Amino acid sequence: MDWFSLRLAEFRERRRRRAIDERIRHEKNSMDSENVTRQNFILLGFPQSGKSTFLKQLRILHGGGYTESQRREMRTRIYQMMVAVMKLLVEELVKSSVSFSDPVNEHHRLSLDEITVSSVTGYHQSFMDILISLWNDDAIKKSFQRQSMLLPTSTKYFFDNLSRISGADYVPTEHDVLMLATPTTSVEEHVFEIDTKRYRMTEPGGQRPLSTNWFQLFADVNCMLYFVDLSGFDQPCPWSDHENALEGARALFATVSGSRWFCHCTHLVMFSRQDVMKEKLLNDFSSFQKCFPDYTGPSDDCQEVFCFIQMMFIKADASETSDVHCVFVNLTDTHNTRFVFQIVQDILRRPTRCNCCDLL
Repeated sequence: MDWFSLRLAEFRERRRRRAIDERIRHEKNSMDSENVTRQNFILLGFPQSGKSTFLKQLRILHGGGYTESQRREMRTRIYQMMVAVMKLLVEELVKSSVSFSDPVNEHHRLSLDEITVSSVTGYHQSFMDILISLWNDDAIKKSFQRQSMLLPTSTKYFFDNLSRISGADYVPTEHDVLMLATPTTSVEEHVFEIDTKRYRMTEPGGQRPLSTNWFQLFADVNCMLYFVDLSGFDQPCPWSDHENALEGARALFATVSGSRWFCHCTHLVMFSRQDVMKEKLLNDFSSFQKCFPDYTGPSDDCQEVFCFIQMMFIKADASETSDVHCVFVNLTDTHNTRFVFQIVQDILRRPTRCNCCDLL
C-alpha cells in the first residue's frame, strides 16, 4: 500500500470512529432527556457462531423485520451460496472418481464449471435447471452425506426448497433470511427499543477479539453475549492448529471474560446448533471423548455432554466479580429466540452468579 492510500485509510478510520463516538453521545443525551433505560450489549464469539443470526431475529421481533424489497435483494446471495456449495459437491465426486447416476449430469457438471460464483448476479433459469438436476442425482446426495458436516449448516434447507427457490418470482422469506449465513466484516451497531428500554447491540465482526481498534466500543457495556457453535467440537479452530473450535471458543472466552473491559458486566454464554451436535453424537459421526479426553460420560448421552460443556465454560470465566450464565438457544427459531431474549432481560434484572439456564 502506497503512502497516499495508507493516509487515506487512516483518515477514513478516524472519521468512522468520530461518527461512532458522536452517535454514542447523541444516544446518551437523548435517553437522559427521555428518561429511557439503556442496556448496552457486545456480541462476541468465533465467526459463524450465531451473532448475526441473533441480530436478525431481534430485527424481526423488535425492529420491524424485513420488507419485501430488502428480502428480494438477498436472492443473489442465496443463489451464489448454492452454486458455491454445488461446486464443492461436484468437485468431491470427481476426486473420488464416482460417476453420476444420471449421465446427463456429466454435461451439467461441465456447464457448472463455466459458471463462477461472482458471475451469479440474479435469477437465471439455466443454472437453476443445473442445480435441480444435480441435487436430484443419487451420487450428489451421497457426496453431500459425506461432506455435510463441512458445508454451511443451511445447505440442506435451501436445496430441499429448490422447487420454491427456482421460481422466477421467488422472494426470500424471513426464515430464508435467517438461514442465510451473513459474515460481518466490520463493526456494526444496532439499536432496538422495547417498552421503555433501549438495547444497543455492538458486534465487532471480522475483528479478532481484544483488538485495539475497538476498545472504544466497550464503554458502559452491561452485558457480554458470547456465542458458541456447539457443532464445532470436532472442527479445527480458525486461529489455532493445536485445538478444536470448541476448545478455541473456551480459550477465547477465558481471555475476554478476564479483560478489564468486562470485569463488571454480566457474562452470558449463548450455546447454539445443539441439534447439529446431537446428530453427530447419536449417529457416531464423531466421538466427543476423543475430542475431550477429560469427559468420562457416555458419548451418546447428549444431556451429559451439554452439562460438561456448560461447566467447562463456567470454570473458564476468568472474572471474579461478573455474573456468568449459560443459555441454549435455537437461533433459527423465532419463538425460541423470543423466549431466550426474555430470559436474558430477566437475568439482567436479577443476576445471580453461575445461575445457568438449560433450554434443550
